[in-house]
Amino acid sequence: MKYLHSKPIILYAHLKSYLLCLLCMCFSFQSALSQSHNWERTSPGGGGWFSCIGASKSGIILAGSDLSGTYRSKDDGASWDVIGASRGVKSTHVSGIGFHRVDGNIMFIASGGIHKTIDGGDSWYKTIDTKGYVSDIEFGTKNPAVGYASSHLGNWRSQNAEIYKTTDTGETWTKVQSNLPETRILKVIVDINNSNTVYLITGRGRPSCSVADVYKSTNGGTVWTNITDNNDFEGFTEVADFAVDPNNSNTMYLTTVKADCDNRFWRDGLESKLYKSTNGGNTWSKIQNQGGIIRINPNNSNITLLELHVAKDWNSRAGVRLSTNGGNSFTKISDFSKWETTFRGDMPYGGTSDGYCRNMGEDLSNPSNFYTFSAQFVGRTTDGGRNFEILHGNKVGANGWRSTGVDNLVNMDMVISPKNPNLIYLALADMGVWRSLDKGESWENCNSDDKKYGWGNRSGGQFHSILADPDRENVVWATTKRGYVLKNTKMGENTSWVDINGGTIPAVKSAVHGLSIDRTSPKSKRTLYVVSEGSVYRSINDGDDWKKVLDKKFCSFTAVDQFNGDIVYAGGGKGIWKSTDKGDSWEKLDSFTDFPADNHRHSIRSGAYTGVYDIVTDPNNPNWVYVTIHGNGRDGGLFVSKDQGSSWTKLLNDKYMRQVAVMPKNSNIIYATSSNAIGSGGYRAESNGIWFTKDGGKNWTKQNQGAAFYTFNSIDISNEDQPYVLAGGQGIGFQKALVPVPDSPGSRPTVTLYAGCNFRGKKVTLDDGVYSFSDFTEKFPSDQLSSIDVPSGYKVTLYEHSLSGKALELTSDASCLIREGFNDKTSSIKIEKISSRAGLLPLNRSSELTDPQFKLYPNPVKDQLHLDFNEEFQGEGLKYSISTISGKIIDNGILTKDHKNSKVITVDNYQNGLYFISIESTTKEVIKKKFMIAK
Repeated sequence: MKYLHSKPIILYAHLKSYLLCLLCMCFSFQSALSQSHNWERTSPGGGGWFSCIGASKSGIILAGSDLSGTYRSKDDGASWDVIGASRGVKSTHVSGIGFHRVDGNIMFIASGGIHKTIDGGDSWYKTIDTKGYVSDIEFGTKNPAVGYASSHLGNWRSQNAEIYKTTDTGETWTKVQSNLPETRILKVIVDINNSNTVYLITGRGRPSCSVADVYKSTNGGTVWTNITDNNDFEGFTEVADFAVDPNNSNTMYLTTVKADCDNRFWRDGLESKLYKSTNGGNTWSKIQNQGGIIRINPNNSNITLLELHVAKDWNSRAGVRLSTNGGNSFTKISDFSKWETTFRGDMPYGGTSDGYCRNMGEDLSNPSNFYTFSAQFVGRTTDGGRNFEILHGNKVGANGWRSTGVDNLVNMDMVISPKNPNLIYLALADMGVWRSLDKGESWENCNSDDKKYGWGNRSGGQFHSILADPDRENVVWATTKRGYVLKNTKMGENTSWVDINGGTIPAVKSAVHGLSIDRTSPKSKRTLYVVSEGSVYRSINDGDDWKKVLDKKFCSFTAVDQFNGDIVYAGGGKGIWKSTDKGDSWEKLDSFTDFPADNHRHSIRSGAYTGVYDIVTDPNNPNWVYVTIHGNGRDGGLFVSKDQGSSWTKLLNDKYMRQVAVMPKNSNIIYATSSNAIGSGGYRAESNGIWFTKDGGKNWTKQNQGAAFYTFNSIDISNEDQPYVLAGGQGIGFQKALVPVPDSPGSRPTVTLYAGCNFRGKKVTLDDGVYSFSDFTEKFPSDQLSSIDVPSGYKVTLYEHSLSGKALELTSDASCLIREGFNDKTSSIKIEKISSRAGLLPLNRSSELTDPQFKLYPNPVKDQLHLDFNEEFQGEGLKYSISTISGKIIDNGILTKDHKNSKVITVDNYQNGLYFISIESTTKEVIKKKFMIAK
């Protein structure tokens, strides 16, 4: 009896397992459908701030930033992805990195504690939270399990220096130091011949400063001695950099400068000295009146000095010098004329105040390589310092740039020209104004040389809002943090900006934002609105003159009804106002009863700002207006009024809502952004990134695939029948995708992946696009990909790493990837549409048909699906079935002569979507084709 009862129990267990697998499969499928955007990253590249850089033993490059986490390259700097919350590092501010010196897949990130990876950066886990600001992590080689980290208890300005030590490759850490004074530690150096001997460089590191010295410990970091404080170094008292010869631990070098913590630029002048010790730092001898960052080649002890302070042609001290005789003499080996320059013509090699000694990062895989960074850019040499190249972007044409994936940008605003969808403008913090003339394929610098508007020399500035004229393709306006309203009549060309605030709007240090336009106003004399210090200003002559029309109501944004220019809206931290006479008089919209904010803040960049963050009027419906409310952790969201603000409907609840965009030709399609950060920020569970609805706000999905952090701000949709959407993330650049409107390319699935061989097991259907490691694992959370449906006209490339490494290209189905040697290796995937020909999907793999046996039309179909069979497939008793994409059969039967003569199946009672029709002949041959219903 026990045996008889066990079988049903076993069957139940199998059934439960099957149902669970089916549920997971359906969930994966639904996730794939909801994530309907194939985002392509497009940005100028660069940004700022960068804090550290280096490469592991296997050549994986890490670059730490202050806004976007850590950038990673696994293809020698050609492309980069971002290590962020999706991979286990939730803080955006990276203050240090570290590399295991034997295993190139083991690396460390200092960001809200210490994080570790053992798989080359695909996933990370926190090993300790020091409750302080970790500035550096370093390991030795003789005992590779031993490492050290410098931390500062408290906030990032703290000088409460602490040293942590690990003896198990960073799994656990113990605080070890006992006698360090209050100081700022910039860099840790471990004697590679003795892991108990450790050195610290102190000094100025953003945003704190202490005396610049070198400390030494010979007992594993417990007790420390200052080995430079008793030496005047001929008046150059501050240590700039320090290095130990890896082939002789008693030989060490340091460079010194004149510097002062009260000096804004810390360092006084260009002079520097080089000193050498041959007795472990007990005594020092000057060997050169030339300093820099010190690099010692582990293969031959050759010394390279990188003097990157003021890297200009006129500065004879700047450049790279090499010594092959222990520092007795140096030869200058660099030629600035061969160094690659940034978009503004300068060199991204040094100049950061995160610590001068940190401006160079070593490459443990190749001693000829080393890396540099400045406040906004990253670069590298591969020939020992003779030439340098930019890593954050590539030059495109005469004036264009395209990011390689290093996009540490703070976007404030962005607009796609309503007149010309190829034309895009960006308003950025620090990087200033940029434009694209080709839908984001390349970007051009639009910054003025005038320091009044920004940093000068076209280097950037703080811009807050930007507006493109809806009818005049050449006209664009922009506002700045310094209080200027600028106009440009040459599509943003950098020499054509004109100050138009006329002194009426408070200028200098009073940010101007909230630009809006009356589309009904005369094209040559536009009516414009802006906000400054909470007040609304209006111009009725293209911005030549301004008049204050709403005084100190704590407003930040404005908008004008697109059909009736009399109707104007303004809002901010205390509510929403409306005018029905072009701004001459105003009323507060008290109908907005659940407004969550009541504050006096004008600055939308303040981390504590709450209130209105965007106002958009509907492009297709008069009297409709959308308002976003940023609650900064409290209830906010997206609201719509269809009666000029008399009543409101909440379309979306979100505590960190930012901007909203409505498709110009279809108001059912709406995007909204959510970000807990306007600059730096980090992970917040309720920061939702990009929201999307295609039914006017009844149902919403998140579209964040590939994003390291869900911190998106600016968003816009092009004015086209088949538009694209562009979204700007804080510290993660801009993402572009086609809007999935009916019948649009990229809006329907194309390729099906299976976990098992022979098209079995867990599956997911993907559209054409590029799916990096995080995208792929989000959509197909399986440890293997074993078979794949590839429709005719498509090419699929499987990668061993994140879009890099060993690759396998498929243009037809693969029934078992074990035979290809690629099972259990796929970490990313690229799906490309190489032809528009419809594909044939065989059902019966053992009798797969090579030639089409029937045609179906029209496709998409509204009510009647027509079938045309060739002679070889004619015959009585053809079975057919129609199924949804998830495999559910919704119709089946036998095709009689009448069916074949009429060649019609009525489908008018089916819902819109993608379906399969399967035809089985009397000989059991089965073919399957896709069709779409779109009514």
